[in-house]
Amino acid sequence: MRQDCVLVAPRDPLGEECPDVAVVADIPKEKQVPETFLSDAWFTEVDKIRAELGDDTAAPDLQLNIVVTGGPEGDKELHLDKGAFEKGLVDGATTKVIVPFETAKSMFVQGDQSAAMQAFMSGQIKVEGDMSKLMAMQGSAPSEVQKQLTERVKDITA
Repeated sequence: MRQDCVLVAPRDPLGEECPDVAVVADIPKEKQVPETFLSDAWFTEVDKIRAELGDDTAAPDLQLNIVVTGGPEGDKELHLDKGAFEKGLVDGATTKVIVPFETAKSMFVQGDQSAAMQAFMSGQIKVEGDMSKLMAMQGSAPSEVQKQLTERVKDITA
């Protein structure tokens, strides 16, 4: 099925559902309901996008633990592994970053590196462990797959 289509169960004239009939409706991208950043539904949608785009062998070989604080669903523990966010912390990561929710969203969804720098300089971002791993991440240019992933994640994020 096309990415911009949704299956819809139609109703008969009396308003009752017709479960054995389904139609495909085009829903423009701007009308799709975005998911809350770092929610389970958001991770599900991001996983679908990553599966569609395929593995990105150009992603840096880097593991980084991240704790995002103050989100709508509470604090979230996740890690970055070879350019991909995953739930939970990973054993063996030498660096942990603690970052407020809105700053994390600006950095990781919008790609706003100035927000990251400003938050770091003001003490909102805390780094524990090997700071050079964080700096290595800053120095790598995104691949074409990473650019596509970033654009698609922006589209599905509330």
